[in-house]
Amino acid sequence: MGVFDSVKKASQNLAVKQSAEDNARVATMFPGVELPRVDYIPKSREYGTATPTAYIATVGLLPEDVFGILPVNSESAAQGFEFVYRDRPEYARRRAAWHRHHG
Repeated sequence: MGVFDSVKKASQNLAVKQSAEDNARVATMFPGVELPRVDYIPKSREYGTATPTAYIATVGLLPEDVFGILPVNSESAAQGFEFVYRDRPEYARRRAAWHRHHG
């Protein structure tokens, strides 16, 4: 892992932390409102542009839970994807499996 990979990973971790803090703040402002989960998944070297399909299959996302999949683009190509969906307890174990395999 190079220095830029470390910086990119730190940036992604900060974004996750800030997102969680923002969600907690919104939850206190609007009690009882279910907030969607937003996961940033970098494009996998193994799956390339099929990363969304592989992530959906691994996590087992149900169509009725998915609000959107947004590409996160660089200058000319998708670097990753943001998955916006209603979370379920059974997704947590499968997300962990994805992250163990793909970092």
